Amino acid sequence: GWRTIFVFLLRWGLGDNNAFLLLADAAEEFGMNGGGYSWFFSSDAQMNVLEQLSVTNSNVTKLLRGSGVIRQLDGFDYRSKEEDPFLGSWERQGPNATRQLQELYPVPSDLPGYYNISDTYFEDVLPEWESGFFYDSVMS
Repeated sequence: GWRTIFVFLLRWGLGDNNAFLLLADAAEEFGMNGGGYSWFFSSDAQMNVLEQLSVTNSNVTKLLRGSGVIRQLDGFDYRSKEEDPFLGSWERQGPNATRQLQELYPVPSDLPGYYNISDTYFEDVLPEWESGFFYDSVMS
């Protein structure tokens, strides 16, 4: 039978101390990088980072071959603003909310972290991934 392994790592980003690279190398060393093993990665797995890692590390390529990713979908990923309470609330914030943000958290334009938010920001930009989950947790 197959041995199923679920992976929940905290650091997926690129860098020398990348937990996923260490995992892929360990899987290869212990013979867990081939047949007989089924790997699944948690919802915070960043597929674009994993793809970049696979280009430079054959152990990552082998580990990802046939693996699966389990992730939570926000309602706004597949519903309109009329159907999704979070996305509707997000888009209704309007220019007053952007001005309030700028007043509450003023960042001078010459400092890191400065972002020139437009009056139509909440209409033009989709919320960050998983933010619908936080909204649902608080509002329900």
